[in-house]
Amino acid sequence: MGLSNVCNTKNKIISATLNIIASEGVQNVTIRKIATIADVNVAAVNYHFGSKDVVITEVLKTITFRLIEAFDCLKNHNGDPLSRIELFINQYSLVVSEHPDIVNYFIARSLNHEIIPGGYQDYLKEEGIELIKSTLREIKPDDEINLSLRALQILSVLSFPIMLGSHVKEATGLDFLDPDVRQTYNELLFRHLLK
Repeated sequence: MGLSNVCNTKNKIISATLNIIASEGVQNVTIRKIATIADVNVAAVNYHFGSKDVVITEVLKTITFRLIEAFDCLKNHNGDPLSRIELFINQYSLVVSEHPDIVNYFIARSLNHEIIPGGYQDYLKEEGIELIKSTLREIKPDDEINLSLRALQILSVLSFPIMLGSHVKEATGLDFLDPDVRQTYNELLFRHLLK
C-alpha cells in the first residue's frame, strides 16, 4: 500500500470518527461504525490505529491542533494586540462551533477531573492561557490575577453557548451556530474587552 493510500485511509477513518462524534457523541463511537462510515473494513481501522480509543485521541488531537492555530493568532506581533485578540476570538469561536460535541466532551472530562486526551488541557496550561494574558496585558496592563480572570472569561464566554447547545436557541431564540449570530456575539465580547 502506497503512502498516499495509507494517508487517505487514515484520513477517511478520522473523518468518519468526527462524523460519528458530531451526530452521536464520543460515547457511541465503535470500530464497526467507523469502518462502515469510512468505507473500510474493521481490520483497516485496527491496523492503522489499534483501537477506537486511539482513533478518538487522534480526532481530539486534530481538533486541538485547530484550536492551537487559533491561539497562534496571538503570537503574530506584527499586528496590533486588538487585531490579534479579535482574530483569536473569531478563529476559536469558529472551531468550537464546528465541533460542539468535542468541546462538550472536553468540558465534561474537565468537570469530572479527568485528563482530556489530545493535549488541549496541557496546551492551555503550558501556553494558551499565557498567550491570552500577554495579549490582554498589551491592550490594558493589569495585575496577574485580573489578567488570568479575563483570559478565563474569554474562553468561558466562547465555550458556554456551545456547552448549552440547542438550549441557547430555546432560551434566546438565537442560533449560536449561525455565523451572523456568532459574529455579533464575538463583536460584543471584543467590545467588552475594551472597557
